[in-house]
Amino acid sequence: SAGYPGTPRTGDVISGLDDVDDSTLVFQAGTQREPDGTMRTSGGRVLCIVAIAGSPQAATASAYENLGRVHFDGMQYRSDIGVTTIAAPRVTV
Repeated sequence: SAGYPGTPRTGDVISGLDDVDDSTLVFQAGTQREPDGTMRTSGGRVLCIVAIAGSPQAATASAYENLGRVHFDGMQYRSDIGVTTIAAPRVTV
């Protein structure tokens, strides 16, 4: 969220969680559900999105595609997750 890793802003509405594919897992950490069902940020590391696919490349692409469906003001994310796994050659012995 905005301000992370220093003093993260809280209270921003999180949208798009229902738009994530069924094959994608969303782990919530810095979130809070309001009585009316509205999800809000409540910490610095808000969500972790994990995609399951047939290859590391497909999983990475799916995770970022689904990440694009989720939004909250001040949202920030790493763009290097999976890069070293995808770039590493496979060795068979």
